[in-house]
Amino acid sequence: MQSWHWRYNKEQEELSIEMDGGVTQALEYRRKHLRPDMPESASFSMEDAELFSKLQNYQEDHSPLAASEQFLIALHGAAIKRAGKALMPQSWHFQTGVIEPWPEDHLFCALNSGFAKGCFLIIDQDDRTALCMLVDSSFEVASTKVMRRYEVIRVLKDRLLSHEYHAVEKPSDHWQQFA
Repeated sequence: MQSWHWRYNKEQEELSIEMDGGVTQALEYRRKHLRPDMPESASFSMEDAELFSKLQNYQEDHSPLAASEQFLIALHGAAIKRAGKALMPQSWHFQTGVIEPWPEDHLFCALNSGFAKGCFLIIDQDDRTALCMLVDSSFEVASTKVMRRYEVIRVLKDRLLSHEYHAVEKPSDHWQQFA
């Protein structure tokens, strides 16, 4: 990761990462997803590497997806955290969850739009909101809005639902405590 570089091609509006050995991986993010001040080239920073490793390690522990898919998910997560536009919460699209407070070590979550329930990975979070990246191939947010894999949405944490990849246990799940 020491010699990795972000590359942005303004003409093609394409973000990619150049890795060791000259291997280049195009990413799914286009101009509309990225900050307006995107440089043409930037080093893969220590913060990028830390997030990439965190997402990669977390998926190794909790995801049934293939290693190549986990790699791309972690790479897109690091990219959108580094280069993505700031997003305001769009919580009105989603049903309210019952898990409060959300455990910060649970990065897999589900969101339910009423049209569909999708698998997301939390890329970034603060006390109130979470930046969630879609892991499924697509997700119907509304009758006029469909998200594609790697797209992100910011929501209030009270919209996060447990996902089977790393389920959040609720106190009521411990039936033996009543025995």
